[in-house]
Formats: sequence, C-alpha cells, structure tokens
Amino acid sequence: MIPCELVATKLLPVIRRQIVIEMMKEGKKQRDIAQTLNLNESAVSHYIAKRRANVKDGVLDKIVKEQIKRGVIKGESFAVTVCEICMELRESHKLCIIHKRNSKSSQKINPEDCKICLSKCV
Repeated sequence: MIPCELVATKLLPVIRRQIVIEMMKEGKKQRDIAQTLNLNESAVSHYIAKRRANVKDGVLDKIVKEQIKRGVIKGESFAVTVCEICMELRESHKLCIIHKRNSKSSQKINPEDCKICLSKCV
C-alpha cells in the first residue's frame, strides 16, 4: 500500500470520525456536522456509533486525536484540516509507523530511514 492510498483508506475516515466527535462535544448538531464535512447525516451517525472508521488497535486513532488536540481543526476548512494533519504525520514520520503496521508487503519499512512520504507530496 502506498502512503497516499493509506491516507485515503485508513487515515481519512479516522480524521472524519474524530472531527465528528469533537464537533459533537462542542454541541453541534448532526445536520450541521454533515454539512460542514460534506457528508450525509447517516454517515455522521455511523461515525458517532463507531460503525465507520472503527480502528481495532487504536494506534491511528490515538495519533489523529493528538493532532486534533493540538488545535489543528480550529476554524479551518475540512480540506485544510486533513492536509495539515497529513503533513504533520508525514513530517513527524508517524505516517511511516502507520504504513509499517498496515503494510502487507514483504518489504521492510523502517520509519527512521523512510523518505517516501517526504519525497514529492510535502
């Protein structure tokens, strides 16, 4: 799995779920959250009920929570928020750790030496 595929299939749903949870804590209604994130209300409901992006080991969830707690989502558009979280994960090599955990390749991924995420995307 290449890093961008990892972001689209694993990271993006977790980011969405975490932002939904944070917006709910702020008292936002599901309808408003759906509109902000360009989702339908049933998708928001599924994120809240953990029927979507239910991460079994919690590592990815924890990393995204850390980024959100640092204030990445304050007043920014969803697209900007996702890009900032992704860039931070790439620069800190935390995405490499997630990539290693989700890689089915026989290729060994060493997060300290990996430069794939920093090569062209950042």
